[in-house]
Amino acid sequence: MNTKLFFATLFFLISLSHVNAQNHYKKLPADINFLATFDTKNLFQLVDAKDVNATLNKLDFFKKLSDSLSQEVHQIEDLGINLASKSYVFTRLTDSVTFIGALIPLVDARRFQAFIPTHKKIHVVDGLQTIYSVDRSIRVSWDENTAYVMTGVIKDNYLDREDVKTRFGLTANPYNSYYGTDAMMAESVDAAEDATYEYDYADTLVASVEDTAVDIVIDSDENDMVIDSTVVMVDDMDYVTDTVTEIMIDSYEDYDTITDNSVLDSIGYSIYEDQEDSYQDETNTAYYQWLAQTDSIKGSILGGWINTEMSNIISGTYKSFTAPKGFTKKSNKGTVAHYWVRSVDELYQNFMPTGIIEQAFGIGSLSKLKYGYEQANLSLDVDENKMKLHGTLGLDRETARIFKKIYGRKLNSKMYKYVDKDALGFLSFSVNSEAYLKYIPQYIQKYYGGFMPKYQEAFSIGATLFDIVVDEKAVGKVFKGDNLFVLNGVTMQEITYTDYEYDEDYNYKQIEKTKMDEIPQLLWMFSSDDMRLFEQLLALGVRQEEVVQEDGIYKIGKLSRQFSNFYVLMKDGIVFLGNDENQIKGIKNNTYSANIDRASKKVMRKNRFAALFRLNKVPALMEDLEVPMSKDFDNLRADLAQYGDFYMTSPGMKGNSFQGELGIEFPNKGENALYFLMDLLERMAVAK
Repeated sequence: MNTKLFFATLFFLISLSHVNAQNHYKKLPADINFLATFDTKNLFQLVDAKDVNATLNKLDFFKKLSDSLSQEVHQIEDLGINLASKSYVFTRLTDSVTFIGALIPLVDARRFQAFIPTHKKIHVVDGLQTIYSVDRSIRVSWDENTAYVMTGVIKDNYLDREDVKTRFGLTANPYNSYYGTDAMMAESVDAAEDATYEYDYADTLVASVEDTAVDIVIDSDENDMVIDSTVVMVDDMDYVTDTVTEIMIDSYEDYDTITDNSVLDSIGYSIYEDQEDSYQDETNTAYYQWLAQTDSIKGSILGGWINTEMSNIISGTYKSFTAPKGFTKKSNKGTVAHYWVRSVDELYQNFMPTGIIEQAFGIGSLSKLKYGYEQANLSLDVDENKMKLHGTLGLDRETARIFKKIYGRKLNSKMYKYVDKDALGFLSFSVNSEAYLKYIPQYIQKYYGGFMPKYQEAFSIGATLFDIVVDEKAVGKVFKGDNLFVLNGVTMQEITYTDYEYDEDYNYKQIEKTKMDEIPQLLWMFSSDDMRLFEQLLALGVRQEEVVQEDGIYKIGKLSRQFSNFYVLMKDGIVFLGNDENQIKGIKNNTYSANIDRASKKVMRKNRFAALFRLNKVPALMEDLEVPMSKDFDNLRADLAQYGDFYMTSPGMKGNSFQGELGIEFPNKGENALYFLMDLLERMAVAK
């Protein structure tokens, strides 16, 4: 059997199982830092197991699996996995290794064992049937009720420690010594150009070349230098001494000829290059030997740690995991997966190349780098034809206080009336710019200064200087911090572009032409209580003849070839910037009529950040833009016309947590979103 397929399938089955929480929850170590729970009970209430099996059969999943096993597999149930329980995937961090484990419930251990590749030797370890991957980096053990999976990844910064290298017999990468020697060899070649060739004007020039021998004959009448033999690498210095050639010089003028730098350089560098190639070949060989030895040692270390970790979990040596406050142990009926992170700060530090960063920037320990991010929770939910990923990020008290101030502003409600229900999409975000300017320097000083002690004072001075120079209240009046971008679609507009005319002699001159073209229709709005700065800047543009002012609307020349002119209007405490002149004029004259839908208005009103894109508008947009589409995309285009909205939202802070949600509304073709996804997979398989 293909071992990769086996282990890939095993982890796939984790997502199709549901371990008995009463028994297996206690097996989880208390200090795990990540936990993923897959709720198959909910999954198979949302979609029938028979339909899942039918889809997997159409994808040839069971056929490929049967070809690798000692028995036929026709359905998920044949694998012995308990589909009426819960499964967990978790990680546990130490200073030396990241352990990744899983608990999978079994309904029939004999069926599960039949799933094991026939060539795999089954050992008995800790009283359980056990198999290993070839490099012993993965262990799978099982009893009558549970399959245990364990693997791990050793941290590079741990292996870089000198005491660890000594303890396990790890040696240095030979490439490190190669590059050091390479630099020294380069210096010796430079020196050789000046000092290697010693001469006597009356008699001879003796060429002393270390580790090489070159026979050179000079014909002084013709002023030619002939290399009589090739460069050779030698180990015996006696041989070098015996083969050094005496070069006869008849006159002082001939000396200029034989000391021509270009000739000597070519000889010297040919010697060096051959030496370098030989040395590099030896280094490459040494490197692969070192790599094999290092991998062997690392594999042995990791295999031992994995065995110990698995034994401790099976025996219940570790203190049991206790769900912290805010962790969702019970899921809603539509929840198919839940993810929990103990500390996002800790997660960042674990995956950062800490040793490299600390050495490169000469900073303190990255363990002191804090963002104030604590526990995180994510849940994947199915709600009829919608699929949603909802998350919360816990913050420490100080960070939460700062974020509450920054995200304390709502979107100006006057902007709602300029968003039409037929718009392609919009993006809104609101921050309190005064609070942002006030607290962000403090935040940076507090959370970044700790791991850069050398620059702690500089951070403090910078924060103070920023506070002195920037008048947060004044800036907060000019730019309050609430923004709304609207993509209304595409519109036909007259575009001015540069072309060239040629005469009979191919002399050309630039001319301006116009054409009608489809361009995105954009509108940006933001609130301002003090518009004097914008008025002064626009007035300066008028004086410089870069801006045209007409009836309170400022026309700015096109910013790029893809867009026409932009228009600026200041009205009712809002600054409008758009590229549709008629729309801006309509807003100014109160004749622009937009009809926002209730759902969009609710999204903007409740969230500090909201991005929404109407996928069902895409097919018509592609037709307007005359985007070429092949027949293979006909089904996709038909599906997109039935999609709903794709959105990302965040209400900002709730308590000490930052909230967010991402969702998509699929075509209402089946009972729910999962059925549509299965149908999509089948159609993609057929298309291939």
